[in-house]
Amino acid sequence: MAVGSEDGTYVIRLLGDIRLNLSIPFDRFCDQMLAAEDFFAVAIDLRDATSIDSTALGSLAKLSIAVRSKTGHVPLLLCPSQNMLRILDSMGFDDVFDIVRNEDAMGHSTNLPTAEITQVGKAEKSKLRQQVIDAHQTLMSLNARNESTFKDLVEALEAEAAAEASNTDDKNALDQQSARSG
Repeated sequence: MAVGSEDGTYVIRLLGDIRLNLSIPFDRFCDQMLAAEDFFAVAIDLRDATSIDSTALGSLAKLSIAVRSKTGHVPLLLCPSQNMLRILDSMGFDDVFDIVRNEDAMGHSTNLPTAEITQVGKAEKSKLRQQVIDAHQTLMSLNARNESTFKDLVEALEAEAAAEASNTDDKNALDQQSARSG
């Protein structure tokens, strides 16, 4: 992922295979970008993306909803790839992005200064799971087809999170009991 900005307009360029492990730094950057005093608009450039998973799609949709809420503008998404466009269309992205599909209409690469944002290393399992849940809940909110597609996944992940929290609570209670009796 490479990012750049000029006068409050940001460009986020996603490169290669966009997967779950990029979602935490992507969301962190988006939070900082949206909090910037000069923030005005954002464009997502998928010209060099080869594939994208559903968690990354959810993060993009979440960004679009936040931008529209903050500015009233729908973000621009540049994507000439027919394969990627099929995925975006099936997820209802034309409802949350202004999608530019024609390479000729996109112009040449941006001259904005860019910085690389790299993937996180070993993220906490629970934080990463919550990121996946949030991303898929955002996708589910876009349309009924997405809701039925991702409902089972979200429910399974929420159940896993609840079970892990319960196990942690049980372990903490045992530790406290041991400390009192020891």
